[in-house]
Amino acid sequence: MPFVRGKILPEVESTGRAKRTLDVLLSVERVNISTLTLLDELEQLRIYLASSGAFISIDLLCLENHRETRDALNKIGIECALIPESSDVKGIPQHVADRIDDSLKRLLSTALEHDADCIVSNKPDLLPYVEELEEAGVLLTSADFLLRYAETFARGHDVPWAFANKVWFEPWTSFYQLAEGWTFRRGLEFLDLCKSKGANRDAVELCRSLVYNRLGDMCFTRDRLCFYELQQAVAKRAQWKRQRFSTEVAYYLNFSYLLLYGAFDHAAALVNALFNLGVNERQVGARNREFLKALSGKLVGIQALFEKPSYVEFMRRVAALRHIAAHRGVLTPTKVVRDLDPPPTNDDLDQDIRDAGLDYLLLRHPPGQLRDAFREMLRSNARAARYERETLMEDVVLIEMDGKHGFIRPLTDTWFNFRSCTSFLNDVFSACAKALV
Repeated sequence: MPFVRGKILPEVESTGRAKRTLDVLLSVERVNISTLTLLDELEQLRIYLASSGAFISIDLLCLENHRETRDALNKIGIECALIPESSDVKGIPQHVADRIDDSLKRLLSTALEHDADCIVSNKPDLLPYVEELEEAGVLLTSADFLLRYAETFARGHDVPWAFANKVWFEPWTSFYQLAEGWTFRRGLEFLDLCKSKGANRDAVELCRSLVYNRLGDMCFTRDRLCFYELQQAVAKRAQWKRQRFSTEVAYYLNFSYLLLYGAFDHAAALVNALFNLGVNERQVGARNREFLKALSGKLVGIQALFEKPSYVEFMRRVAALRHIAAHRGVLTPTKVVRDLDPPPTNDDLDQDIRDAGLDYLLLRHPPGQLRDAFREMLRSNARAARYERETLMEDVVLIEMDGKHGFIRPLTDTWFNFRSCTSFLNDVFSACAKALV
């Protein structure tokens, strides 16, 4: 335990903080012009991080037998450290080692030895093993996706950066509108159209807040979820038992579903105000019968979007999770384990405690209530450890639809949810623009 200014501070073991260095292992024997161009783009971010006082960095690692790659990078002023390829593959989880060949084992072992977050390779034959490496906490990727990965790392550490729009010290307020023109273009064009056509004040304000506020918040929340997914891989490699960034993930995940679900009703409110449908503003909703009835026969194209099967199915799925986040609890991804039959007895758990060398903790306290409380705590941990050995799924959330239950992994859905929602909004903007003209 740390000894600070004469005081012993309690230390929580098997935990850590968000990693402030993005370590990239280049497994590229020869670099072509395309890869060099992408790494040159990355170098601009590395320079920015070094000069901006962000206290984070991106480090490039190169295998010793790939000196040609290191020399090519040095020629254009990109620093890359040479490291030896590991021959000790004992650090690879056994369930992963059983599914990959010896050459990939050495590469993965090298990545784990140097705490590399990702391996950049130009070998297509490695792509089928992406899932295996992810199970070990390492991303296998290409040089082009590395840029997106680096953006996620920087943004998660509160550094607004986009390779598509390189600006130093850009505030979040304007960052996404400038960095992701493809996300905001239709909404901004529609907002200008509303103003030029003399749309009523309520409609213009609803459109403005939808484009500038809600879309921006959706982008920010999306990036934070992707960032903590990256940090969960760090925790997996380090084998931390008490740090899975669960609180951070739950915070942004719950807000994400509120934003997604609200986007559909926000769009409905915009349509209602823009075309003076007369539906009470408190009753307007994307799936509200009165709203859909008001669209019928008047705005058939817009009605078709709100009743499009793929969008309706997406709304229902989002609604099921939003309902939990808003009314019934907190969305917290967790593990699903196999039930133990028979369950462990207290004698079994006490033996586990002795095998782990933790029984000395009981001897610190005299017989009595305090020792009994410590014993129950140790038994609870031992019981959890036994269940964890029978883990079936990780980072999942239970969802109920039409009386049926199932599990989803919401972090995996982050980009799918974002694209599905923005696709719906863009279709609504286009349909409304046609109706206005």
